[in-house]
Amino acid sequence: MSSAADEPQPSLAHNCGAFLGHILKAIRTPVVPASRDTHTVQAVMHEKQVGDVTLRRIVIDQIVTAPETRAHCSGAPDRNSP
Repeated sequence: MSSAADEPQPSLAHNCGAFLGHILKAIRTPVVPASRDTHTVQAVMHEKQVGDVTLRRIVIDQIVTAPETRAHCSGAPDRNSP
């Protein structure tokens, strides 16, 4: 019966190579943004002049849905499905 203690530890060169391999894989893998729908429900801007300074507050209410949520909540099929 063998155990993990019987196996030799990987060398420093092996660990450095594995680390660089993970970095290169992250660099080569294309970034795909998540597909989301964003609907603006309400946008309100409050502006106040105080001397030479303008104080501005913008409040934006949005609904952001992910494709999985959209399919489950609305009962509609996902746009990407055949």
